[in-house]
Amino acid sequence: MEENRSIKVEDLQIGDEVIVTGIRYFKILRTPTIRPKPTSWGAGGYKSIKCLDMHLSKFGTGEDRQVYYDFNYCNIWLVKRENNN
Repeated sequence: MEENRSIKVEDLQIGDEVIVTGIRYFKILRTPTIRPKPTSWGAGGYKSIKCLDMHLSKFGTGEDRQVYYDFNYCNIWLVKRENNN
């Protein structure tokens, strides 16, 4: 699989390192899951995904931290994909 390209939320895999909106750098910890029911504003899509927010450590201001991030309707850029064979 080619790295350094745009990717959709449904194509994210555990271990992927991605950039969102140009400044957020994440490492994916769980695979995307579809929401079981629409949100209050009627949208479907995927649940927020558990990932490491590596933004702070890349700039030397702190440690990686685990967060849940909503990748729906985001431009996602795949930077690195681990070989999970």
